[in-house]
Amino acid sequence: VALFILFINYLLLPTFYNQSDISRVLKSELSKKLNLNLKFSNKLKYKLFPLPHFSSDDAIIYYDQNEISKIKKLKIFISIENLFSLKNVSLKNIILENSNFYLIKKNYNFFLKLLESNFENTQIRILNSSIFFKNSNEEILFINKILEMKYFRDSKDLKNKIYSENEIFNIPYEIELYKDKNLNKYFSKTSLNFIKLKIENEHKFDEEIKTGKINLLLNNSKSFISYKKNKSLIEFSL
Repeated sequence: VALFILFINYLLLPTFYNQSDISRVLKSELSKKLNLNLKFSNKLKYKLFPLPHFSSDDAIIYYDQNEISKIKKLKIFISIENLFSLKNVSLKNIILENSNFYLIKKNYNFFLKLLESNFENTQIRILNSSIFFKNSNEEILFINKILEMKYFRDSKDLKNKIYSENEIFNIPYEIELYKDKNLNKYFSKTSLNFIKLKIENEHKFDEEIKTGKINLLLNNSKSFISYKKNKSLIEFSL
């Protein structure tokens, strides 16, 4: 009983941290490790269950110094090691709930840039959120609903990956994506299970003229499309 009480008291240590210090340290860690520039609109709250974490309502993400997302509920889970010092706080999982992301031409690569982050022992989950794609006049072109998106480090092939379950125009689909730095390529697989269609894509990202290949798999039949893209033209070959 005494050991249990001591352990609970140890877990409660973050409640005594200075609020401004907590905010500064967490923002610094999120920026360094995950390339996330956040602003906490409201006071951070420390909660013990289900695991020790800080939560904030109405947080904001900035990208290239511009607001890109509004988050209704943000949870930052921390390691239970070294809680005696705020300087030793280590990030675990980050959960963004009921978030709205606003993408235009100059920030459309936000989700790809997150793949450059350090996901060693850390994950990002985005739940029940939406992506608003806008044109240059700030008009909404379409909305992609995120049911669940996860960034993680695959322990088998040691690559950062994205897995996401989505809906667009009420059509459900799943997508998996990763970046291979050795081949300078993005690899993705999109699944539309309701019509048994899978789309596998390879895209070379380091050339002035972008090249790639799309494999279409429908009911065990397979075909592919190659493409070449420059600044103003896309060429396809079947």
